[in-house]
Amino acid sequence: MGLISRKPKENKLILSMKKLRTEALLFGTAKRLSMQSDSLMVYRDGVEIRKTNECKYLGVYVNSTLDLYTHFEKSYNKTAERLKPLVRLRKYLDLQSAKEAL
Repeated sequence: MGLISRKPKENKLILSMKKLRTEALLFGTAKRLSMQSDSLMVYRDGVEIRKTNECKYLGVYVNSTLDLYTHFEKSYNKTAERLKPLVRLRKYLDLQSAKEAL
């Protein structure tokens, strides 16, 4: 675990622990993850890094089993939210106006 503290310093990178944005995520199959103890703790400079089961990385929601279900679900919900106003407006438009709106 010394590597976690040493590498950012060698490369002059900052690992921010103040905003609680640093998270630890353990990857594996569901079977292997169930065998792991819940007492796995990761520390950096004496501060415990918060454990999580999923996170957003480079715009993709990733979970511990890498199955992308969370990403598809959140993407679908976001798209559905943005389409609601168009669905509500559709009943007031004729066919030609609806085609032009898209």
